[in-house]
Amino acid sequence: MNTRRLFLILALTLANPVASICAADHEMLFTTPFMDLHDQPTNLQAYRGKPLMVNFWARACPPCREELPLLNSVSHRYAQDLTVIGIAVEEQTEAVRDFVSAYELDYPILVGQQAGIRLMADFGNHIAGLPFTVFINARGELVRQKTGALTEAEIVDALGVLLGM
Repeated sequence: MNTRRLFLILALTLANPVASICAADHEMLFTTPFMDLHDQPTNLQAYRGKPLMVNFWARACPPCREELPLLNSVSHRYAQDLTVIGIAVEEQTEAVRDFVSAYELDYPILVGQQAGIRLMADFGNHIAGLPFTVFINARGELVRQKTGALTEAEIVDALGVLLGM
């Protein structure tokens, strides 16, 4: 990534907490290997061509824990138009599985600490701040991103851009 583009992305991100960024295809999103909650290797290839809201989180992150019920609600409310995916930036699949069960999360959750950190960096989050959410359109382009917990208003605004609502 050239310096000018990196500066532009950083400036847009700092100027608007849910930055509107039309970026190139992020192939790594679909090819990065993760573990599913059954300890089986997987990636996001099956979600290629669909609008996505990808949320990076960790069990030890209080803002992440507060945000998860809202994401679960969004996954139900917009199920026809959007896929919400959680990526737990952790190594312990069993601990994440127990946590997901306790929080009654029923959208796809993947696990992978190093893979998640690398993927966040690919989207411009080089400090690995959590929670971190990206909105990807059906062409695989980054439309919006946010470091920190999302509000319902921010999600609705981002979905308006992502889904043309």
